[in-house]
Amino acid sequence: MALPATHIRFAIDLKDRFKILDIGQYVSGTVYPDSRYVTGLERKATHPQEAENWDLNTCSDFRKGWYVHLLCDQLQKRIMLAAVPSAFEGDKEAVWVQHTALKVLQDDIDIAQFDIKFFLGGLDYAEAASGENLADLQRYNKALQTAYQDNIRAPSLITDLGINEEMQHALNKQIEIYRRDPVIMEAILGFYDKMIAEV
Repeated sequence: MALPATHIRFAIDLKDRFKILDIGQYVSGTVYPDSRYVTGLERKATHPQEAENWDLNTCSDFRKGWYVHLLCDQLQKRIMLAAVPSAFEGDKEAVWVQHTALKVLQDDIDIAQFDIKFFLGGLDYAEAASGENLADLQRYNKALQTAYQDNIRAPSLITDLGINEEMQHALNKQIEIYRRDPVIMEAILGFYDKMIAEV
């Protein structure tokens, strides 16, 4: 998964292609799939394979946002894997830490490229599209609004998504390793443009 600023930036840059009328529903839809970390749904419920068959001409703006989230994830992973294959090597925990560190760094870059605060009001809208508890979904949306309210990613976001302290420490350490690597940082700087170019 990309992190929220990347998802929102990507969705906003594609909004005209999808003829969006309700930007709030669209933004809420594009962060919706990762609410599973709060609601407890399995990944397949919020990241359905059949989404590629959705008729985007008849979908709601929320569902269009949801679709764009899945597209963003797919493109980001492919581009990251090609650019930094070492981030996908090792055991499951190592791969999660390395891959997530890349996503955090991209999110920090992306958030500086647009005014995310302008779009956070859209997260007042919540839709329990997979039958989850609406209150949990609203709590997730509120956590995102709080985390990004100052146009920066708050470190609390990782805690809000249920990542334990040991994994947070490993993640922060990996972020700093990547920050000191000019080759990797240059690759991360190019992720977003490559994602957009592939749409």
